Amino acid sequence: EDGDPDLLVGTVGEDRMHFFVNDGRGAFEERAVGRGVSMLDSEGSHSVMSLCFGDLDLDGFLDLHTTEWRSPDVRRTTSHNRLFLNRATRAPGFFDDVTDAADVELDRRVRAGAFGFTSHLLDLDDDRRTDLWITADFGTTRLFWNDGVFPLVDGTEASSVGTEENGMGSALEDFDGDGDLDAFVGSIYCEGEVCSEQKSGNRVFRNDGARRFVDVTEDSGARDAEWAWGLAPLDYDLDGDVDVAVVGGVQWEREELGLFDQPIRLFENDGAAHFTEVAAELGLTGGIQGRGLVAADFDGDGDQDLLVSTSLGEAIYWRNDASENRAWLVVEPEGTTSNRDGFGAVVRVWTTLDDAPQIRHHGNGCHYLANSPGTPHFGLGDAETVARVEVTWPVSGHVQLFENVPTRQVLRVVEPND
Repeated sequence: EDGDPDLLVGTVGEDRMHFFVNDGRGAFEERAVGRGVSMLDSEGSHSVMSLCFGDLDLDGFLDLHTTEWRSPDVRRTTSHNRLFLNRATRAPGFFDDVTDAADVELDRRVRAGAFGFTSHLLDLDDDRRTDLWITADFGTTRLFWNDGVFPLVDGTEASSVGTEENGMGSALEDFDGDGDLDAFVGSIYCEGEVCSEQKSGNRVFRNDGARRFVDVTEDSGARDAEWAWGLAPLDYDLDGDVDVAVVGGVQWEREELGLFDQPIRLFENDGAAHFTEVAAELGLTGGIQGRGLVAADFDGDGDQDLLVSTSLGEAIYWRNDASENRAWLVVEPEGTTSNRDGFGAVVRVWTTLDDAPQIRHHGNGCHYLANSPGTPHFGLGDAETVARVEVTWPVSGHVQLFENVPTRQVLRVVEPND
Protein backbone atom coordinates (compact mmCIF):
# COMPACT_ATOMS: atom_id res chain seq x y z
CA GLU A 1 0.00 0.00 0.00
CA ASP A 2 2.89 2.40 -0.70
CA GLY A 3 1.70 3.42 -4.14
CA ASP A 4 3.87 1.31 -6.43
CA PRO A 5 3.17 -2.18 -7.81
CA ASP A 6 5.11 -5.17 -6.49
CA LEU A 7 5.51 -8.53 -8.22
CA LEU A 8 4.79 -12.05 -6.98
CA VAL A 9 6.14 -14.86 -9.18
CA GLY A 10 5.04 -18.48 -8.99
CA THR A 11 7.34 -21.27 -10.12
CA VAL A 12 7.30 -24.74 -11.65
CA GLY A 13 9.97 -27.21 -10.59
CA GLU A 14 11.48 -24.91 -7.94
CA ASP A 15 11.25 -25.20 -4.17
CA ARG A 16 9.95 -21.67 -3.55
CA MET A 17 8.05 -18.60 -4.71
CA HIS A 18 9.55 -15.17 -5.41
CA PHE A 19 8.29 -11.80 -4.15
CA PHE A 20 9.86 -8.69 -5.68
CA VAL A 21 9.23 -5.50 -3.69
CA ASN A 22 9.24 -2.27 -5.68
CA ASP A 23 11.23 0.60 -4.17
CA GLY A 24 9.34 3.14 -6.29
CA ARG A 25 12.50 4.23 -8.09
CA GLY A 26 12.65 1.57 -10.78
CA ALA A 27 14.31 -1.23 -8.81
CA PHE A 28 13.02 -4.41 -7.16
CA GLU A 29 14.37 -6.47 -4.27
CA GLU A 30 13.49 -10.15 -3.78
CA ARG A 31 12.05 -10.58 -0.26
CA ALA A 32 9.82 -13.66 -0.30
CA VAL A 33 11.45 -15.32 2.70
CA GLY A 34 11.28 -12.31 4.99
CA ARG A 35 7.77 -11.39 3.82
CA GLY A 36 6.39 -14.88 4.54
CA VAL A 37 5.45 -16.03 1.03
CA SER A 38 8.46 -18.11 -0.09
CA MET A 39 6.66 -21.42 0.70
CA LEU A 40 10.05 -23.02 1.33
CA ASP A 41 8.44 -25.13 4.05
CA SER A 42 6.64 -27.26 1.44
CA GLU A 43 8.10 -30.65 0.62
CA GLY A 44 8.99 -31.13 -3.03
CA SER A 45 8.90 -28.69 -5.90
CA HIS A 46 6.13 -26.27 -6.74
CA SER A 47 3.75 -26.23 -9.68
CA VAL A 48 1.94 -22.90 -9.43
CA MET A 49 -1.29 -22.64 -11.43
CA SER A 50 -2.73 -19.33 -10.19
CA LEU A 51 -2.08 -16.45 -7.81
CA CYS A 52 -5.06 -14.39 -6.69
CA PHE A 53 -5.26 -11.26 -4.55
CA GLY A 54 -8.23 -9.84 -2.66
CA ASP A 55 -9.00 -8.23 0.70
CA LEU A 56 -10.34 -11.19 2.67
CA ASP A 57 -10.59 -9.48 6.08
CA LEU A 58 -11.50 -5.97 4.82
CA ASP A 59 -8.57 -4.25 6.51
CA GLY A 60 -7.59 -2.30 3.40
CA PHE A 61 -4.66 -4.57 2.47
CA LEU A 62 -4.51 -7.28 -0.19
CA ASP A 63 -4.34 -10.93 0.88
CA LEU A 64 -3.26 -13.85 -1.32
CA HIS A 65 -4.46 -17.30 -2.35
CA THR A 66 -2.25 -19.69 -4.34
CA THR A 67 -3.25 -22.82 -6.24
CA GLU A 68 -1.10 -25.73 -7.33
CA TRP A 69 -1.72 -29.18 -8.81
CA ARG A 70 -0.14 -31.74 -6.52
CA SER A 71 -0.31 -35.53 -6.43
CA PRO A 72 -1.10 -37.34 -3.15
CA ASP A 73 1.70 -37.43 -0.59
CA VAL A 74 1.55 -40.11 2.08
CA ARG A 75 3.74 -37.94 4.32
CA ARG A 76 0.89 -35.37 4.55
CA THR A 77 3.27 -32.48 3.93
CA THR A 78 2.15 -28.87 3.90
CA SER A 79 -0.17 -28.14 0.99
CA HIS A 80 0.88 -25.89 -1.85
CA ASN A 81 -2.67 -24.47 -2.10
CA ARG A 82 -2.49 -21.76 0.52
CA LEU A 83 -4.15 -18.67 1.92
CA PHE A 84 -1.96 -15.81 3.16
CA LEU A 85 -3.23 -12.87 5.22
CA ASN A 86 -1.51 -9.49 4.93
CA ARG A 87 -0.41 -8.17 8.33
CA ALA A 88 -1.72 -4.77 7.24
CA THR A 89 -0.85 -1.81 9.47
CA ARG A 90 1.15 -4.08 11.81
CA ALA A 91 3.61 -4.85 9.00
CA PRO A 92 2.37 -3.84 5.54
CA GLY A 93 3.23 -6.36 2.84
CA PHE A 94 4.22 -9.10 5.28
CA PHE A 95 2.07 -12.24 5.26
CA ASP A 96 0.93 -15.02 7.60
CA ASP A 97 -0.13 -18.44 6.34
CA VAL A 98 -3.73 -18.87 7.57
CA THR A 99 -4.63 -21.93 5.46
CA ASP A 100 -5.30 -24.10 8.51
CA ALA A 101 -6.97 -21.37 10.57
CA ALA A 102 -9.35 -20.63 7.69
CA ASP A 103 -9.86 -24.38 7.10
CA VAL A 104 -9.39 -24.08 3.34
CA GLU A 105 -6.93 -26.94 2.91
CA LEU A 106 -7.67 -28.97 -0.24
CA ASP A 107 -5.58 -32.07 0.43
CA ARG A 108 -7.79 -34.92 1.70
CA ARG A 109 -10.90 -32.75 1.95
CA VAL A 110 -12.41 -34.72 -0.93
CA ARG A 111 -9.58 -37.05 -1.92
CA ALA A 112 -5.85 -37.39 -1.36
CA GLY A 113 -3.89 -34.72 -3.18
CA ALA A 114 -4.52 -31.05 -3.81
CA PHE A 115 -5.37 -30.29 -7.42
CA GLY A 116 -6.02 -26.55 -7.53
CA PHE A 117 -6.02 -24.72 -10.87
CA THR A 118 -7.78 -21.35 -10.39
CA SER A 119 -8.98 -19.36 -7.40
CA HIS A 120 -11.14 -16.27 -6.98
CA LEU A 121 -11.43 -13.86 -4.03
CA LEU A 122 -14.80 -12.15 -4.59
CA ASP A 123 -18.03 -11.30 -2.80
CA LEU A 124 -20.40 -13.96 -4.14
CA ASP A 125 -23.37 -13.41 -1.80
CA ASP A 126 -23.48 -9.60 -1.75
CA ASP A 127 -22.69 -9.23 1.96
CA ARG A 128 -19.55 -7.11 1.31
CA ARG A 129 -17.31 -9.94 2.55
CA THR A 130 -14.79 -11.61 0.26
CA ASP A 131 -15.47 -15.30 -0.36
CA LEU A 132 -13.08 -17.91 -1.81
CA TRP A 133 -13.83 -20.08 -4.84
CA ILE A 134 -11.20 -22.70 -5.81
CA THR A 135 -11.61 -24.48 -9.14
CA ALA A 136 -9.80 -27.82 -8.95
CA ASP A 137 -9.29 -31.10 -10.78
CA PHE A 138 -10.89 -34.51 -10.12
CA GLY A 139 -14.09 -33.21 -8.54
CA THR A 140 -12.33 -31.22 -5.79
CA THR A 141 -13.62 -27.70 -6.56
CA ARG A 142 -14.56 -25.87 -3.34
CA LEU A 143 -16.59 -22.78 -2.44
CA PHE A 144 -15.83 -21.19 0.94
CA TRP A 145 -18.15 -18.54 2.38
CA ASN A 146 -16.76 -15.74 4.53
CA ASP A 147 -18.89 -14.90 7.58
CA GLY A 148 -16.32 -12.47 8.96
CA VAL A 149 -14.50 -14.96 11.21
CA PHE A 150 -12.27 -18.00 10.74
CA PRO A 151 -12.81 -20.72 9.77
CA LEU A 152 -14.47 -20.04 6.44
CA VAL A 153 -17.57 -22.12 5.70
CA ASP A 154 -17.32 -24.88 3.10
CA GLY A 155 -20.58 -24.37 1.21
CA THR A 156 -19.78 -26.42 -1.89
CA GLU A 157 -22.43 -29.10 -1.54
CA ALA A 158 -25.10 -26.85 -0.05
CA SER A 159 -24.58 -24.37 -2.90
CA SER A 160 -24.76 -27.15 -5.54
CA VAL A 161 -21.46 -26.30 -7.25
CA GLY A 162 -18.31 -28.29 -7.97
CA THR A 163 -20.04 -31.00 -10.01
CA GLU A 164 -17.60 -30.89 -12.95
CA GLU A 165 -15.10 -33.74 -13.22
CA ASN A 166 -11.99 -31.73 -14.11
CA GLY A 167 -12.25 -28.08 -13.11
CA MET A 168 -9.42 -26.03 -14.64
CA GLY A 169 -10.13 -22.46 -15.69
CA SER A 170 -13.12 -20.52 -14.38
CA ALA A 171 -14.80 -17.13 -14.61
CA LEU A 172 -17.18 -15.54 -12.11
CA GLU A 173 -19.31 -12.85 -13.73
CA ASP A 174 -22.94 -11.77 -14.02
CA PHE A 175 -23.67 -13.83 -17.12
CA ASP A 176 -27.48 -13.58 -16.91
CA GLY A 177 -27.72 -9.88 -16.07
CA ASP A 178 -29.56 -10.23 -12.75
CA GLY A 179 -26.95 -8.44 -10.64
CA ASP A 180 -25.00 -11.27 -8.99
CA LEU A 181 -21.98 -13.36 -9.93
CA ASP A 182 -22.56 -16.62 -11.78
CA ALA A 183 -19.86 -19.18 -12.63
CA PHE A 184 -18.48 -20.59 -15.89
CA VAL A 185 -16.12 -23.50 -15.15
CA GLY A 186 -13.95 -25.13 -17.81
CA SER A 187 -13.68 -28.92 -17.76
CA ILE A 188 -12.80 -31.76 -20.15
CA TYR A 189 -15.47 -32.88 -22.62
CA CYS A 190 -15.30 -36.34 -24.16
CA GLU A 191 -18.13 -38.75 -24.96
CA GLY A 192 -18.33 -41.98 -26.93
CA GLU A 193 -16.36 -45.17 -27.42
CA VAL A 194 -13.02 -43.45 -28.02
CA CYS A 195 -12.98 -42.04 -24.49
CA SER A 196 -11.27 -43.98 -21.74
CA GLU A 197 -13.54 -42.06 -19.36
CA GLN A 198 -16.74 -40.17 -20.14
CA LYS A 199 -16.18 -36.47 -19.45
CA SER A 200 -19.21 -34.19 -19.33
CA GLY A 201 -17.47 -30.89 -20.04
CA ASN A 202 -17.86 -27.33 -18.82
CA ARG A 203 -20.35 -26.13 -16.24
CA VAL A 204 -22.42 -22.95 -16.01
CA PHE A 205 -23.84 -22.25 -12.55
CA ARG A 206 -26.52 -19.58 -12.14
CA ASN A 207 -26.43 -17.67 -8.86
CA ASP A 208 -29.96 -17.55 -7.42
CA GLY A 209 -29.00 -15.74 -4.22
CA ALA A 210 -29.12 -17.00 -0.62
CA ARG A 211 -25.87 -18.90 -1.33
CA ARG A 212 -27.58 -21.16 -3.85
CA PHE A 213 -26.51 -21.95 -7.41
CA VAL A 214 -28.34 -23.85 -10.14
CA ASP A 215 -26.56 -25.89 -12.82
CA VAL A 216 -27.85 -24.46 -16.12
CA THR A 217 -25.18 -26.04 -18.32
CA GLU A 218 -27.61 -28.00 -20.47
CA ASP A 219 -29.49 -24.86 -21.50
CA SER A 220 -26.37 -22.71 -21.77
CA GLY A 221 -24.88 -24.24 -24.93
CA ALA A 222 -21.42 -24.02 -23.39
CA ARG A 223 -20.69 -27.60 -22.39
CA ASP A 224 -18.19 -28.55 -25.10
CA ALA A 225 -14.78 -26.90 -25.31
CA GLU A 226 -12.94 -30.22 -25.66
CA TRP A 227 -9.90 -30.23 -23.36
CA ALA A 228 -10.43 -26.79 -21.80
CA TRP A 229 -7.60 -25.10 -19.93
CA GLY A 230 -7.50 -21.34 -19.50
CA LEU A 231 -10.55 -19.16 -19.92
CA ALA A 232 -11.28 -15.47 -19.56
CA PRO A 233 -14.48 -13.40 -19.49
CA LEU A 234 -14.82 -10.38 -21.77
CA ASP A 235 -17.48 -8.41 -23.65
CA TYR A 236 -15.77 -8.93 -27.00
CA ASP A 237 -18.51 -7.27 -29.09
CA LEU A 238 -19.29 -4.42 -26.66
CA ASP A 239 -22.99 -5.28 -26.59
CA GLY A 240 -23.34 -5.16 -22.80
CA ASP A 241 -23.06 -8.79 -21.73
CA VAL A 242 -20.13 -10.98 -20.69
CA ASP A 243 -18.81 -13.54 -23.19
CA VAL A 244 -16.19 -16.22 -22.48
CA ALA A 245 -13.03 -17.22 -24.36
CA VAL A 246 -11.55 -20.69 -23.76
CA VAL A 247 -8.24 -22.21 -24.87
CA GLY A 248 -7.24 -25.86 -24.74
CA GLY A 249 -5.33 -28.75 -26.21
CA VAL A 250 -3.59 -31.78 -24.79
CA GLN A 251 -0.31 -33.54 -25.51
CA TRP A 252 -0.68 -36.93 -23.91
CA GLU A 253 -4.14 -38.29 -24.82
CA ARG A 254 -4.76 -41.07 -27.34
CA GLU A 255 -4.65 -39.92 -30.96
CA GLU A 256 -8.15 -41.14 -31.82
CA LEU A 257 -9.67 -38.58 -29.45
CA GLY A 258 -8.69 -35.72 -31.71
CA LEU A 259 -7.74 -33.66 -28.67
CA PHE A 260 -4.26 -32.52 -29.51
CA ASP A 261 -4.04 -28.98 -30.87
CA GLN A 262 -7.32 -27.11 -30.47
CA PRO A 263 -8.65 -23.81 -31.81
CA ILE A 264 -9.66 -21.16 -29.32
CA ARG A 265 -13.36 -21.14 -28.42
CA LEU A 266 -15.35 -17.93 -28.03
CA PHE A 267 -18.76 -18.33 -26.42
CA GLU A 268 -20.97 -15.35 -27.25
CA ASN A 269 -23.55 -14.58 -24.56
CA ASP A 270 -27.08 -13.45 -25.43
CA GLY A 271 -27.37 -11.70 -22.06
CA ALA A 272 -29.27 -14.53 -20.39
CA ALA A 273 -26.39 -17.03 -20.03
CA HIS A 274 -27.17 -18.73 -23.34
CA PHE A 275 -23.97 -19.09 -25.33
CA THR A 276 -23.13 -19.61 -29.01
CA GLU A 277 -19.62 -20.62 -30.08
CA VAL A 278 -18.51 -18.07 -32.72
CA ALA A 279 -14.69 -18.23 -32.82
CA ALA A 280 -14.27 -19.45 -36.40
CA GLU A 281 -16.55 -16.82 -37.92
CA LEU A 282 -14.53 -14.14 -36.13
CA GLY A 283 -11.23 -15.42 -37.54
CA LEU A 284 -10.05 -17.17 -34.37
CA THR A 285 -8.84 -20.29 -36.17
CA GLY A 286 -5.90 -22.68 -36.10
CA GLY A 287 -5.00 -25.39 -33.64
CA ILE A 288 -2.79 -24.49 -30.68
CA GLN A 289 -1.73 -25.86 -27.33
CA GLY A 290 -3.40 -23.05 -25.39
CA ARG A 291 -2.91 -22.73 -21.65
CA GLY A 292 -3.06 -19.26 -20.07
CA LEU A 293 -5.44 -16.63 -21.47
CA VAL A 294 -5.63 -12.89 -20.80
CA ALA A 295 -8.39 -10.50 -21.91
CA ALA A 296 -7.19 -6.89 -21.86
CA ASP A 297 -7.15 -3.73 -23.97
CA PHE A 298 -3.54 -4.08 -25.08
CA ASP A 299 -3.73 -1.44 -27.83
CA GLY A 300 -5.75 1.11 -25.84
CA ASP A 301 -8.64 1.42 -28.29
CA GLY A 302 -11.42 0.58 -25.84
CA ASP A 303 -12.10 -3.08 -26.59
CA GLN A 304 -10.60 -6.20 -25.04
CA ASP A 305 -8.00 -8.17 -26.99
CA LEU A 306 -6.79 -11.70 -26.27
CA LEU A 307 -3.31 -12.96 -25.42
CA VAL A 308 -2.68 -16.71 -25.16
CA SER A 309 0.30 -18.54 -23.72
CA THR A 310 1.02 -21.93 -25.27
CA SER A 311 2.88 -24.93 -23.92
CA LEU A 312 4.75 -25.73 -27.14
CA GLY A 313 5.31 -22.40 -28.86
CA GLU A 314 5.17 -18.65 -28.78
CA ALA A 315 2.40 -16.54 -27.29
CA ILE A 316 -0.44 -15.59 -29.64
CA TYR A 317 -2.11 -12.16 -29.71
CA TRP A 318 -5.52 -11.52 -31.26
CA ARG A 319 -6.44 -7.86 -31.72
CA ASN A 320 -10.09 -6.88 -31.32
CA ASP A 321 -11.44 -3.94 -33.35
CA ALA A 322 -15.01 -3.85 -31.99
CA SER A 323 -14.54 -0.30 -30.66
CA GLU A 324 -14.50 1.08 -34.20
CA ASN A 325 -18.30 0.77 -34.22
CA ARG A 326 -19.37 0.47 -30.58
CA ALA A 327 -19.03 2.45 -27.37
CA TRP A 328 -17.37 1.44 -24.13
CA LEU A 329 -16.50 2.67 -20.65
CA VAL A 330 -13.69 1.63 -18.31
CA VAL A 331 -13.89 2.48 -14.60
CA GLU A 332 -10.65 2.50 -12.58
CA PRO A 333 -11.24 2.63 -8.81
CA GLU A 334 -8.48 3.77 -6.43
CA GLY A 335 -9.00 3.05 -2.76
CA THR A 336 -8.11 5.17 0.26
CA THR A 337 -9.83 3.41 3.18
CA SER A 338 -10.09 0.31 0.98
CA ASN A 339 -6.95 -1.16 -0.59
CA ARG A 340 -5.22 1.28 -2.91
CA ASP A 341 -5.76 -1.00 -5.93
CA GLY A 342 -9.49 -0.82 -5.29
CA PHE A 343 -9.93 -4.60 -5.48
CA GLY A 344 -13.40 -5.56 -4.32
CA ALA A 345 -15.06 -2.33 -5.43
CA VAL A 346 -18.34 -3.09 -7.21
CA VAL A 347 -19.19 -0.95 -10.24
CA ARG A 348 -22.68 -0.71 -11.74
CA VAL A 349 -23.49 1.11 -14.97
CA TRP A 350 -26.98 2.06 -16.18
CA THR A 351 -27.16 2.93 -19.87
CA THR A 352 -30.61 4.39 -19.15
CA LEU A 353 -32.45 4.41 -15.83
CA ASP A 354 -35.06 2.10 -17.37
CA ASP A 355 -32.43 -0.59 -17.98
CA ALA A 356 -31.00 -3.09 -15.51
CA PRO A 357 -27.39 -2.17 -14.68
CA GLN A 358 -24.31 -3.98 -15.82
CA ILE A 359 -22.17 -5.04 -12.86
CA ARG A 360 -18.44 -5.69 -12.58
CA HIS A 361 -16.22 -6.47 -9.57
CA HIS A 362 -12.88 -4.68 -9.70
CA GLY A 363 -9.91 -7.03 -9.36
CA ASN A 364 -11.81 -9.95 -10.88
CA GLY A 365 -8.92 -11.04 -13.10
CA CYS A 366 -7.62 -14.27 -11.59
CA HIS A 367 -7.24 -17.06 -14.17
CA TYR A 368 -5.49 -20.35 -14.71
CA LEU A 369 -1.83 -19.53 -15.53
CA ALA A 370 -2.71 -15.87 -16.08
CA ASN A 371 -4.08 -12.67 -14.60
CA SER A 372 -6.14 -10.15 -16.52
CA PRO A 373 -6.25 -6.55 -15.24
CA GLY A 374 -9.68 -7.11 -13.69
CA THR A 375 -10.58 -3.47 -14.33
CA PRO A 376 -14.35 -2.97 -14.86
CA HIS A 377 -14.91 -2.76 -18.60
CA PHE A 378 -18.37 -2.12 -20.05
CA GLY A 379 -19.63 -2.54 -23.60
CA LEU A 380 -22.29 0.07 -24.39
CA GLY A 381 -23.42 -0.45 -27.96
CA ASP A 382 -24.20 2.90 -29.60
CA ALA A 383 -24.63 4.90 -26.36
CA GLU A 384 -22.94 8.31 -26.28
CA THR A 385 -23.53 8.70 -22.53
CA VAL A 386 -24.62 6.47 -19.66
CA ALA A 387 -27.28 7.62 -17.24
CA ARG A 388 -25.51 6.53 -14.06
CA VAL A 389 -22.29 4.99 -12.75
CA GLU A 390 -22.28 3.67 -9.18
CA VAL A 391 -19.15 2.56 -7.29
CA THR A 392 -19.52 0.72 -3.97
CA TRP A 393 -16.34 0.49 -1.89
CA PRO A 394 -15.53 -2.75 -0.02
CA VAL A 395 -14.21 -1.46 3.33
CA SER A 396 -16.07 1.81 3.90
CA GLY A 397 -19.24 0.75 2.11
CA HIS A 398 -19.33 4.24 0.64
CA VAL A 399 -21.35 4.57 -2.57
CA GLN A 400 -20.34 7.12 -5.21
CA LEU A 401 -22.72 8.18 -7.97
CA PHE A 402 -21.92 9.80 -11.31
CA GLU A 403 -24.62 10.85 -13.76
CA ASN A 404 -24.69 11.48 -17.50
CA VAL A 405 -21.18 10.11 -18.01
CA PRO A 406 -19.75 10.25 -21.57
CA THR A 407 -18.72 6.91 -23.05
CA ARG A 408 -15.41 6.03 -24.76
CA GLN A 409 -13.30 7.06 -21.79
CA VAL A 410 -11.48 5.72 -18.73
CA LEU A 411 -13.25 7.06 -15.64
CA ARG A 412 -10.90 7.19 -12.66
CA VAL A 413 -12.66 7.18 -9.30
CA VAL A 414 -10.97 7.82 -5.94
CA GLU A 415 -12.65 6.61 -2.75
CA PRO A 416 -13.70 9.49 -0.45
CA ASN A 417 -11.87 9.70 2.87
CA ASP A 418 -14.92 10.80 4.85
